[in-house]
Amino acid sequence: MRPGLSTCILAGTAAFAALAAMTLRPAPAAACNLNGYIGSICWTAISFCPEGYLPAYGQNLQIGQYQALYALYGTTYGGSARQGNFNLPDMMGREPVGTGTGPGLFPMEPEYPINGPEKVTLTTANLPLHDHGVNIPADSKISVAVQETAGSLTMPAGNVLAAPQNTNVKIYADTTDATMAAGMVSAHISGQQITSGITPGTDPQPMAVLGPQLGMLACVNYDGYFPINPN
Repeated sequence: MRPGLSTCILAGTAAFAALAAMTLRPAPAAACNLNGYIGSICWTAISFCPEGYLPAYGQNLQIGQYQALYALYGTTYGGSARQGNFNLPDMMGREPVGTGTGPGLFPMEPEYPINGPEKVTLTTANLPLHDHGVNIPADSKISVAVQETAGSLTMPAGNVLAAPQNTNVKIYADTTDATMAAGMVSAHISGQQITSGITPGTDPQPMAVLGPQLGMLACVNYDGYFPINPN
């Protein structure tokens, strides 16, 4: 039995639709495969970039060899169109950050990488104004006003204590109502021994400002689909 005309038309239409699906519709773009978009960057845990990709090391490329990629990048990341070359983004040791200006954040442009330190050393300039004063109740009957620096007199002519008593230290000064010298007063308040003094200086050490990270290889697509600007 020979098929009718309508059956042949339907079969031909189905075959054409299948053929069009295979030839006209690209496979969905996925990270680090040949169907990616030119200029996009993928990350991989392997030690090399797949076919159609280059490591994002900021290297200099010839425009004639990578015309499609240059058409998208230009010299945004360096290079010279006059000399016929351009640079790839340099992702070595860097984290990607969205461009633009977020609320309360500095503007971020693709051509201006920010090389922040991995460690910083904090100093007193990083601290807000504060003190370590001790509140002494009025009924404690403790009142001390002494000279902040070492005294200049060996006798209490000025009647102002200036430093801890020592046979080799001058403990009197000629001024009043100043800050006491270190170690000038020792007292027991509420069962705790309190001694006046100055916090000893320390050698500032750098502290890390980076969170946990994992190194991976960033790869730039140069041989995939050319992205179409919808604007």
